[in-house]
Amino acid sequence: LLPVSVSIAADQNPICAGTNVTFTATPTNGGTTPTYQWYLNGNPVGANSNTYSNNTLVNGDQIYVMLTSNGTCITGNPATSGVITITVNPDHLLTLTSAPGTNTQTVCINTPITVITYAVSGGASGVSNVAGLPANVTWAFNAGVLTISGIPNVGGSFTYSITTNGNACNPGPVTGTITVTNPGTANITGNNTICVGSSTTLTGTPAGGTWASSNTGVATVNGAGVVTGVAIGFSDITYTISSGPCTSIFTYRVYVGLVEVTATLANVGPTCYQNLGAAFDAINTGFHQGAITIRIRGNTQELATAVLNSTGAPANFTTVTIFPTSAGLSVTGDLNAPLIQLNGADNVNFYGFNGGPTPPPPLPVPDLIFSNINTGIDASTFHLYNGSINNVIQYCKVRGSGTGTNRAVIFIGEVSTSNNISIRNNEISGNGNSRPANAIYSAAALASGSAPVSNNNGTISNNNIFNFFNPSIVSNGVFLDNGSSNWTVQANSFYETSTFTSNSDAEYNVIRVWARTANASGINITGNFIGGNAPLAPASTYWIKTGGNNPFIGIYISIGDNFTSTIAGNIIRGLNWANSGVAIWTGIHLQSGRVTIGGGTPATGNTIGSAAGTGSIIISNGATAIATTEYIYGIRAFSGFVNPQILISNNVVASISTGSAPNIGHTFIGIYTGRMGGPSTAGSFNISFNRIGNETDHSIAIGAQGGTGSNLAYGLQNTADGSILYSTNVIQHISSFGYGIDPNWATSQVYGLSFTGAGGGGKTASRNYIHSLNVESPSYNSSINGISVEEGNLTISNNIIRLGREISSRSGIAGIYRAGGGGGTQAINIHFNTVIIEGTMAMGGGAPQFSDCIWLDRSPTSTITANLFNNILYNTRTTPNTNSAFPTNLAIHINSLSYNWVNSDRNDCYVTGVNSAIGAIGSPPPVGIVTYPTLASWTAATGRDPNSLSIDPLFAIPNGINPEDFKPAADLFGLSGAGGLPTVANDFQYTNIRPVAPNPLPPTMGAWETCKVIIQNQPVNDGGCAGETAQFSVIAIGSGSLSYQWQVSSDNGSTWVNLANGGPYTGVLTNTLNITGITPAMNNNQYRCAVTSTLTVSPPAWTCTKTVNSLPGILTVVTTPVTGVISHD
Repeated sequence: LLPVSVSIAADQNPICAGTNVTFTATPTNGGTTPTYQWYLNGNPVGANSNTYSNNTLVNGDQIYVMLTSNGTCITGNPATSGVITITVNPDHLLTLTSAPGTNTQTVCINTPITVITYAVSGGASGVSNVAGLPANVTWAFNAGVLTISGIPNVGGSFTYSITTNGNACNPGPVTGTITVTNPGTANITGNNTICVGSSTTLTGTPAGGTWASSNTGVATVNGAGVVTGVAIGFSDITYTISSGPCTSIFTYRVYVGLVEVTATLANVGPTCYQNLGAAFDAINTGFHQGAITIRIRGNTQELATAVLNSTGAPANFTTVTIFPTSAGLSVTGDLNAPLIQLNGADNVNFYGFNGGPTPPPPLPVPDLIFSNINTGIDASTFHLYNGSINNVIQYCKVRGSGTGTNRAVIFIGEVSTSNNISIRNNEISGNGNSRPANAIYSAAALASGSAPVSNNNGTISNNNIFNFFNPSIVSNGVFLDNGSSNWTVQANSFYETSTFTSNSDAEYNVIRVWARTANASGINITGNFIGGNAPLAPASTYWIKTGGNNPFIGIYISIGDNFTSTIAGNIIRGLNWANSGVAIWTGIHLQSGRVTIGGGTPATGNTIGSAAGTGSIIISNGATAIATTEYIYGIRAFSGFVNPQILISNNVVASISTGSAPNIGHTFIGIYTGRMGGPSTAGSFNISFNRIGNETDHSIAIGAQGGTGSNLAYGLQNTADGSILYSTNVIQHISSFGYGIDPNWATSQVYGLSFTGAGGGGKTASRNYIHSLNVESPSYNSSINGISVEEGNLTISNNIIRLGREISSRSGIAGIYRAGGGGGTQAINIHFNTVIIEGTMAMGGGAPQFSDCIWLDRSPTSTITANLFNNILYNTRTTPNTNSAFPTNLAIHINSLSYNWVNSDRNDCYVTGVNSAIGAIGSPPPVGIVTYPTLASWTAATGRDPNSLSIDPLFAIPNGINPEDFKPAADLFGLSGAGGLPTVANDFQYTNIRPVAPNPLPPTMGAWETCKVIIQNQPVNDGGCAGETAQFSVIAIGSGSLSYQWQVSSDNGSTWVNLANGGPYTGVLTNTLNITGITPAMNNNQYRCAVTSTLTVSPPAWTCTKTVNSLPGILTVVTTPVTGVISHD
């Protein structure tokens, strides 16, 4: 038997809806004429055929066939095929979901279309393209939504076609239409600047449009396009053309009266311009000529640099004067270039106040703003160059933010010489937090092969310059670079209005001069104020700096050697300068050049800090200073000259303190002088009439009180090798704090005046007053020194040094200290000084250090000679410390095994108190020391001071504070020219007051010359018979003029009565007393003469008197007649 079977197949499956599908049956053993019955979902369909077709099938329909065979010997008849299940995929569907009609919309050109959206569904999985959209209209597909949007910018009818992607059942693209109506393009041409009250006609295209003004209060426009200026400002004029609902609008800004130009020649005006640049352009073409006036009547924006060229074809002007006509106006721009540039233009005057060059009283304040907000390296606000001469910027507010280190808010320089530039009475600053590299910068470039050029005769005066340091780069307030010559920087105020935080380690200079070219002449920096948060800010306000580790220099100058310059009358105070690490802080720095710092009167002196109080300047560091480039300097000066001396005079460095953590150490130097180049004897200075410290305790306070850091302070320090004169300086109230923790005591030191330079130039310290120096550390190695000498030939005379009263620790004290350094033949001459060591050591901590009026040291190989004559060495310090094995409070201490190199005489060596001695030779063990308690023992052992005294000098006020308090009343007769030294005619204050040969009077020991009377011939006893004449006389010498008063005593000298001329007495007011007609009642009377010296000197006016009574002369009157016998042989 043969099995019957049948199979079927579809010509396609899956299908899209409506697809005709043909099914074909294939029989097995169906016979010759089989019969077919097709079934759809179980229902008979179709004809008796081996094929079946259907185009209405739906998803899930099932098809099979039943075969009946007519064959023989068969089995399984009829047979049924397998079932074919039809899969019908969905069509792509795009359904408009935006408002009906949005897919066939009409819009105006340059107007947004109504957004068109379609939902994408069915067999579509996305959108492959939307073709045919207008320009600037785009499509986007996201999350099953197609969005069409945009602003068409071309006209026309645009049919778009959407093509989807996904399965194959896509009925074809969906289309829509966007019609864009273009009425045309409106345009305006014509002049866009007019003056108030004037008109201009604008042209609108295409014709037929309408006109309008956005601000009819400034400008009106009529239907013909005539614009009339009404008020100062600007207005946007519009021209509109229409097509149906669609319009095209063109906007044209018209400026009314912003910049008005008048002239005396050519087009005299007034003519108005959009901005200053446009006005300059007209002048450059010669449109305006002669004396030109530019009035700024409104705020202007400079779109490019406003350049004014030099006069000469085609420009032809004599002067250009620029000023505002009302308050609060500005000229601004955002240019990485100058905002305003004078390209060789001369006689251009910018006046920032209303009304121009001659305002009525009171004096105006800066008003017109010039501002360039660009921060580029080529940005500036004013640029004067290429030979610009006689130009003035005055009473303006000038703002700039350019960060080029060779640019500035006001930049003068390049190409050729610019002369007679005046920048005065302005406000100059950055733009908010956008800070410039320099506020004012002058430099002259030198083109290859050309002659040197310079910017000459500039004046920067009475400006307020503030908020100008850039937090990220090196910055300067005023920077006069190479090629700047004969400039005056005067009476400006530099300050910071709020806390300034640096984010770098950049160096900051307020005034910097680097005019090193050979042809640079003098620079005068006078009367400027640096510090505080406002112009001339009171001492209680501060310029506060935080952040980075920033070196600070108030005034820096380095100039050529051929001309003199001056830094005088400047004030630097109100600075609170905090560094993250340690950086140099300097008030005034002289690097090179013949510069006078200060001057001949107190008014010319500079003040770094304040002449009163404390803490006017506060410097805080985050690390300890270890190098000179990290110190705190009031004034730091270098010189390469042998001659002349650099004068540093009448300056004040005081009211300075540190605010660092307690463990931080510092080094402070009030005035430092050193050599920079030149021969080995170069570096000559005259440092005189300066005040380091003021009258307030701790007026200079270095280090933290009670802290652990060690600190070092110098009033004056010199390392130069040339001729050095320290004269008439006051060094006072300097404290070097730091206490420490036992046994790690802080080691702090204070030097009033220090010489560490060698050379053969000769050094002199004269008429200085050094007192109230202080250290708090109990360390044996801490010390204070009035005058310290490291090496070199030196004369120390007429100084007053008072130390020790403020110190209760065991630290060392030396009034005059000569260290053992130096080679070759050197001499130190110490004469006519008053050295006072006083106070009481009340603190423990071990054996005390020496407290010496004079400490002299010499290395074994040195050939130093020391000469000590005519000094008052007064040591009353008490050291009640049982740990000391020998006296430590000395008048003279020779700290070497030999004393033959010391010549000493005519001194008053006066010591009192516990643990004191007149002198000492040697050092503590292991070297060995011998002390001498009395002058006699000192002289006997050493041969020194054979004619010296050891008496109380009887100071006017022994515990006083002023130099005059230490004038002695005792007779302390020195010797002029003692020890072969030059005679000294001056004393601490007065010139030619000391007696010198051939004057037989001896000078007074110590720094003060006093009145004296010496009676050379005393009265001689006289007498006779009653009725005869007797005579007494004296011969005296003295200071100033002498007067005489004879006195009589009748009670053997118990009482004395002044005589008057009359009766028996004549000459009672002269050096000779005559007694005519002596009487028995006068017998044994004593007569003496009170000789008074009166000395008046000035300035300042001072009168001293000294009265010395002569020894008495005794009058003998014989009253018994003489009788006798005459006999004759």
